[in-house]
Amino acid sequence: MENGRSLKSCSSSSGASSSGSSSSVGVVVVGPVSPKSPPSGSLDMYGKRRQLVKVQVLEREIALLQEELKAVDVLQPASKCCREVHEYVDGRQDPFISKKEESHLLHKPCLSWKQLW
Repeated sequence: MENGRSLKSCSSSSGASSSGSSSSVGVVVVGPVSPKSPPSGSLDMYGKRRQLVKVQVLEREIALLQEELKAVDVLQPASKCCREVHEYVDGRQDPFISKKEESHLLHKPCLSWKQLW
């Protein structure tokens, strides 16, 4: 085997000799090589290393996800947090609206289309 190719040697006898003796000629035939199969007789160290790296990456992702799950378990439920934010915002006065404008907006009815025309 040379350069990942399998070689077959064939010998043929020549029947056209003047002295009656036969001579053999060596012919090398190169067979097709599958690109997916590793060369026979050698170990596929690259494929093994690649698989080990994939396993290490997956183990690292598992560890990160487990840490994230632990962090999520410590958090409060979202509805409780939303309720606290709503109570805080609702209890505070808007700094961009003055008290005079706010009281005016509360007592004045909304205009309808009939009143505009």
